[in-house]
Amino acid sequence: DPVKQAGLSALMVDLMDEGAGDYNALALSKKWQQLASDYQASVGTDSISFDMDVLSEQLQPSLVLLKDILTKPHFTAEDFKRVQEQRIAQTINRSANPRGVLNLVTRRVLFGDGYAGLPNNGFADSLKKITLEDIKKSHQALINPQGATLIVVGSVSKTQVQSALDQTLTQWTGKATMKRRAVQ
Repeated sequence: DPVKQAGLSALMVDLMDEGAGDYNALALSKKWQQLASDYQASVGTDSISFDMDVLSEQLQPSLVLLKDILTKPHFTAEDFKRVQEQRIAQTINRSANPRGVLNLVTRRVLFGDGYAGLPNNGFADSLKKITLEDIKKSHQALINPQGATLIVVGSVSKTQVQSALDQTLTQWTGKATMKRRAVQ
């Protein structure tokens, strides 16, 4: 994240499942429940992760939902304002928590104003400056197959994984920067 927009990526990722594809946030949550699948997204210093716990027989329909979240988030003004305010409140709460202050100070001492010195969730002031247009631009720049890696672990065969991918995420296109690796 740019220094003046610390927390941009985390705010964007938080908004991506507030509605995507044909689903609003409530319908998307209900669909995950119907599939007995859990979805979670997180932002680290050097990565963005989208995680799913799914039953092997629900891999393909779960990947369809993930594809919608990755490629067709709604990013409505109403959701943006609500989630932005929640994130600002969280940063204020963090400043009242000794462990949160320790983590923030440690990062700043070790890394200064460099990207690793900024908290992934940003500061109240930086979050207030982020606009919905900033979210959309960040999504376009960051959430693409360029450099993405899919890791599947569990009781599912290579054939099942390849079939599910062929029906879903192969439609997620962009400029490749890495050689495509076969399912292993």
